[in-house]
Amino acid sequence: MHIKEEPIKTLMNTVINFDDVKELFKETDKKFHKTDKQLREIGQQISKLKDIVGGIGNNNGFVAEQLFYNSLSKSMSLGNLTFDSIDRNLERTRRGLKDEFDIILTNSNILIIVEVKYNFHPNDVKKILTKINNFKQLFPIYSNYKVLGAVAALAMPQETIDIAKEYGFYVLTQDGNDIKILIEPSVV
Repeated sequence: MHIKEEPIKTLMNTVINFDDVKELFKETDKKFHKTDKQLREIGQQISKLKDIVGGIGNNNGFVAEQLFYNSLSKSMSLGNLTFDSIDRNLERTRRGLKDEFDIILTNSNILIIVEVKYNFHPNDVKKILTKINNFKQLFPIYSNYKVLGAVAALAMPQETIDIAKEYGFYVLTQDGNDIKILIEPSVV
Protein backbone atom coordinates (compact mmCIF):
# COMPACT_ATOMS: atom_id res chain seq x y z
CA MET A 1 0.00 0.00 0.00
CA HIS A 2 1.29 3.33 -0.97
CA ILE A 3 0.62 6.47 1.17
CA LYS A 4 0.26 9.71 -0.64
CA GLU A 5 2.61 12.32 0.74
CA GLU A 6 0.57 15.33 -0.28
CA PRO A 7 -2.09 15.27 2.47
CA ILE A 8 0.56 14.73 5.11
CA LYS A 9 2.57 17.72 3.88
CA THR A 10 -0.60 19.88 3.91
CA LEU A 11 -1.40 18.80 7.45
CA MET A 12 2.12 19.58 8.57
CA ASN A 13 1.97 23.00 6.98
CA THR A 14 -1.10 23.86 9.10
CA VAL A 15 0.46 22.91 12.40
CA ILE A 16 0.58 25.95 14.66
CA ASN A 17 3.63 26.43 16.75
CA PHE A 18 3.68 27.59 20.39
CA ASP A 19 4.51 31.21 19.50
CA ASP A 20 1.44 31.37 17.23
CA VAL A 21 -0.81 30.06 20.03
CA LYS A 22 0.71 32.53 22.46
CA GLU A 23 0.01 35.38 20.03
CA LEU A 24 -3.61 34.25 19.57
CA PHE A 25 -4.12 34.25 23.34
CA LYS A 26 -2.70 37.78 23.54
CA GLU A 27 -5.16 38.98 20.89
CA THR A 28 -8.05 37.23 22.63
CA ASP A 29 -7.00 38.74 25.96
CA LYS A 30 -6.94 42.25 24.41
CA LYS A 31 -10.46 41.68 23.06
CA PHE A 32 -11.68 40.52 26.48
CA HIS A 33 -10.18 43.62 28.14
CA LYS A 34 -11.80 45.86 25.53
CA THR A 35 -15.17 44.12 26.02
CA ASP A 36 -14.82 44.37 29.80
CA LYS A 37 -14.09 48.11 29.53
CA GLN A 38 -17.12 48.58 27.26
CA LEU A 39 -19.34 46.68 29.70
CA ARG A 40 -18.12 48.86 32.59
CA GLU A 41 -18.88 52.00 30.56
CA ILE A 42 -22.36 50.69 29.73
CA GLY A 43 -22.89 49.89 33.42
CA GLN A 44 -21.93 53.46 34.36
CA GLN A 45 -24.32 54.85 31.75
CA ILE A 46 -27.14 52.64 33.05
CA SER A 47 -26.40 53.80 36.60
CA LYS A 48 -26.56 57.46 35.52
CA LEU A 49 -29.82 56.81 33.68
CA LYS A 50 -31.23 55.09 36.76
CA ASP A 51 -30.34 58.15 38.87
CA ILE A 52 -32.00 60.46 36.35
CA VAL A 53 -35.19 58.39 36.14
CA GLY A 54 -35.27 57.98 39.93
CA GLY A 55 -34.83 61.73 40.31
CA ILE A 56 -37.75 62.37 37.98
CA GLY A 57 -39.91 59.98 40.02
CA ASN A 58 -38.90 61.65 43.29
CA ASN A 59 -39.57 65.09 41.82
CA ASN A 60 -43.00 63.99 40.59
CA GLY A 61 -43.82 62.66 44.05
CA PHE A 62 -42.67 65.90 45.65
CA VAL A 63 -44.81 67.94 43.22
CA ALA A 64 -47.87 65.83 44.05
CA GLU A 65 -47.30 66.11 47.81
CA GLN A 66 -46.74 69.85 47.53
CA LEU A 67 -49.96 70.36 45.57
CA PHE A 68 -52.14 68.38 47.98
CA TYR A 69 -50.49 69.80 51.10
CA ASN A 70 -50.79 73.40 49.89
CA SER A 71 -54.42 72.97 48.89
CA LEU A 72 -55.42 71.20 52.11
CA SER A 73 -53.52 73.67 54.30
CA LYS A 74 -55.34 76.58 52.63
CA SER A 75 -58.80 75.13 53.09
CA MET A 76 -58.19 73.09 56.28
CA SER A 77 -61.20 71.08 55.19
CA LEU A 78 -62.06 67.95 53.33
CA GLY A 79 -65.66 67.72 52.15
CA ASN A 80 -67.84 68.72 55.08
CA LEU A 81 -65.09 68.18 57.69
CA THR A 82 -62.92 71.01 59.00
CA PHE A 83 -59.55 70.53 60.63
CA ASP A 84 -57.46 72.35 63.20
CA SER A 85 -54.04 71.12 62.12
CA ILE A 86 -52.18 69.60 59.22
CA ASP A 87 -48.82 67.82 59.25
CA ARG A 88 -46.60 66.79 56.37
CA ASN A 89 -44.05 63.98 56.19
CA LEU A 90 -44.68 63.03 59.79
CA GLU A 91 -42.24 60.31 60.80
CA ARG A 92 -42.04 58.37 64.02
CA THR A 93 -40.28 55.36 65.51
CA ARG A 94 -41.67 53.64 68.58
CA ARG A 95 -40.76 50.26 70.02
CA GLY A 96 -39.07 49.11 66.82
CA LEU A 97 -41.92 50.22 64.55
CA LYS A 98 -41.19 53.04 62.11
CA ASP A 99 -43.43 54.73 59.55
CA GLU A 100 -43.82 57.97 57.65
CA PHE A 101 -47.11 59.66 56.82
CA ASP A 102 -47.43 62.03 53.87
CA ILE A 103 -50.21 64.27 55.21
CA ILE A 104 -52.17 64.12 58.47
CA LEU A 105 -55.29 66.22 59.05
CA THR A 106 -56.69 66.44 62.61
CA ASN A 107 -59.52 68.10 64.46
CA SER A 108 -60.83 67.35 67.95
CA ASN A 109 -62.01 63.81 67.18
CA ILE A 110 -61.14 62.84 63.57
CA LEU A 111 -57.79 62.19 61.95
CA ILE A 112 -57.25 61.55 58.24
CA ILE A 113 -54.09 59.94 56.90
CA VAL A 114 -53.57 61.08 53.31
CA GLU A 115 -51.22 58.93 51.24
CA VAL A 116 -50.00 60.85 48.19
CA LYS A 117 -48.60 59.47 44.95
CA TYR A 118 -48.00 60.97 41.54
CA ASN A 119 -49.77 57.98 40.01
CA PHE A 120 -51.61 55.84 42.57
CA HIS A 121 -51.32 52.17 41.61
CA PRO A 122 -54.22 49.91 42.67
CA ASN A 123 -51.83 47.64 44.61
CA ASP A 124 -50.82 50.57 46.84
CA VAL A 125 -54.33 51.20 48.21
CA LYS A 126 -54.30 48.33 50.69
CA LYS A 127 -51.05 49.66 52.20
CA ILE A 128 -53.07 52.49 53.75
CA LEU A 129 -54.67 49.96 56.10
CA THR A 130 -51.17 49.15 57.36
CA LYS A 131 -50.43 52.86 57.71
CA ILE A 132 -53.60 53.36 59.76
CA ASN A 133 -52.68 50.45 62.04
CA ASN A 134 -49.09 51.71 62.37
CA PHE A 135 -50.31 55.22 63.17
CA LYS A 136 -52.46 53.91 66.02
CA GLN A 137 -49.44 52.08 67.47
CA LEU A 138 -47.02 54.96 66.93
CA PHE A 139 -49.35 57.68 68.25
CA PRO A 140 -51.41 56.16 71.10
CA ILE A 141 -52.38 59.68 72.16
CA TYR A 142 -54.92 59.56 69.28
CA SER A 143 -56.55 56.30 70.45
CA ASN A 144 -59.94 58.02 70.94
CA TYR A 145 -59.89 59.55 67.45
CA LYS A 146 -61.73 58.18 64.45
CA VAL A 147 -58.89 57.46 61.98
CA LEU A 148 -59.74 57.58 58.27
CA GLY A 149 -57.69 57.03 55.13
CA ALA A 150 -57.38 59.00 51.91
CA VAL A 151 -55.64 58.36 48.62
CA ALA A 152 -54.44 61.38 46.67
CA ALA A 153 -52.79 61.43 43.26
CA LEU A 154 -52.37 63.49 40.14
CA ALA A 155 -53.18 60.38 38.10
CA MET A 156 -55.68 57.84 39.39
CA PRO A 157 -56.67 54.69 37.48
CA GLN A 158 -60.33 53.72 37.84
CA GLU A 159 -59.31 50.47 39.53
CA THR A 160 -57.57 52.48 42.26
CA ILE A 161 -60.71 54.55 42.78
CA ASP A 162 -62.87 51.42 43.00
CA ILE A 163 -60.59 49.72 45.55
CA ALA A 164 -60.32 52.87 47.67
CA LYS A 165 -64.11 53.16 47.67
CA GLU A 166 -64.39 49.54 48.89
CA TYR A 167 -62.11 50.40 51.84
CA GLY A 168 -64.09 53.55 52.63
CA PHE A 169 -61.23 55.93 51.85
CA TYR A 170 -61.44 59.45 50.54
CA VAL A 171 -60.22 59.72 46.96
CA LEU A 172 -58.57 63.00 46.00
CA THR A 173 -57.22 64.14 42.67
CA GLN A 174 -56.11 67.35 41.02
CA ASP A 175 -58.56 69.79 39.47
CA GLY A 176 -56.42 72.62 38.11
CA ASN A 177 -54.74 74.11 41.18
CA ASP A 178 -57.39 72.70 43.48
CA ILE A 179 -58.30 69.32 44.91
CA LYS A 180 -61.29 67.43 43.64
CA ILE A 181 -62.93 64.87 45.92
CA LEU A 182 -63.89 61.87 43.80
CA ILE A 183 -65.14 59.81 46.73
CA GLU A 184 -66.22 61.15 50.12
CA PRO A 185 -67.14 58.41 52.56
CA SER A 186 -69.85 59.06 55.11
CA VAL A 187 -68.32 59.86 58.48
CA VAL A 188 -70.46 58.91 61.44
